Amino acid sequence: KFAEWPRVLNIRFEVNGLWKNIAGNIMYSATKYNPYSRLIVPFLDSDNNFSYFDLSMMIKHSAPYYLLLAGVLLWCFLVLLPPVWMTVSKTYTPAANIFYSGFSTVCHQDDARSLHLNGYRLAVCSRCTGIYFGFFAGVLISGFMIRKRSVPNIIVWIAAVLPVMTDVAMDVFGIYSNTDITRVITGGWFGILAA
Repeated sequence: KFAEWPRVLNIRFEVNGLWKNIAGNIMYSATKYNPYSRLIVPFLDSDNNFSYFDLSMMIKHSAPYYLLLAGVLLWCFLVLLPPVWMTVSKTYTPAANIFYSGFSTVCHQDDARSLHLNGYRLAVCSRCTGIYFGFFAGVLISGFMIRKRSVPNIIVWIAAVLPVMTDVAMDVFGIYSNTDITRVITGGWFGILAA
């Protein structure tokens, strides 16, 4: 507990002395060469004490992290592109069919098991949509994590796969019929933990 005091005092000093208010609650360091500069979002906690959410971990990532983030964002954009394209053009287009064909190599694209946007099916099924957008959320969340996880990887993978397998097995054995919601949730959970 006492080891945290210098860090907390230093951060509070920075907030009071070196920071400017930009766009409401987001603070940015006024000095470019300050080794302690941080990007934070201040807020009041439940006891009305000043607290902060430190975004500096997100800023100091390496190029591979940003490339992964950009690649996953592009993948999720491409999942949404065909129905958006067809909504704008008001009909099926050859360009949208190219994306559907491309995604058919990674997903069954069953219309009954897919999410729809303005009446047009997304490029992948609802579980794959959950996995991809969950992975994107997981990559974003990992940018804010300070400590490495202490849980063995096998436990994380079991926790990721078990809900998906349970959902599929219960549907196959007729215990209940899974829905788009359960498929998105279990796929999203898998994607977050996989990240």
